[in-house]
Amino acid sequence: MALSWNELAWAALLYQSATRYDDSYQKLMGNNTFLTRLRSCPCRATPWEVEANLGRFLNQWKTRIAKMVAPPLVQAIVGIQANLRTLAGTSIETVSLNAVSGDILACYQGIDSVPGIGPTATGKILHVLLPSLFMM
Repeated sequence: MALSWNELAWAALLYQSATRYDDSYQKLMGNNTFLTRLRSCPCRATPWEVEANLGRFLNQWKTRIAKMVAPPLVQAIVGIQANLRTLAGTSIETVSLNAVSGDILACYQGIDSVPGIGPTATGKILHVLLPSLFMM
C-alpha cells in the first residue's frame, strides 16, 4: 500500500516527535565552534571533543560508535581534507558528478576505512562535514 504525501509527512512528524533524533542533529549542527574546527582544521579537534560532539550524535542515531574510534576518525578526516576542499562550494543540486566522483569516492573510502565506522556512520559524518553535498 502506497502512502500519500500527506500521510508520509504526518508519519515523519510523529516519528520525529517519538524519537527526538532531530534534537541531536540540531544540537550538533548548531555547535559552530566545533564544526568550524572540524571542517577547517580537524587536526585541532581533540579526540575528546570529537567523541563528545560527533560521537554522541552518531550514537544517538544508533550507529554504535566506540569511544576509541575518535583518534583514527580525526586522522581520517585530516586525510580527506584536500578532497573536501575540492568539493567545497558544491551542492547536491548543482554538482557535476563526473567532475568530482573521484573526490567523493575518496571521502567515503577515507571515513569508511576507520575500524568501527560503517557505511551509515560514514554518510552521517560526511554530511556533517559538507552538508550541501552529502546526504544523511
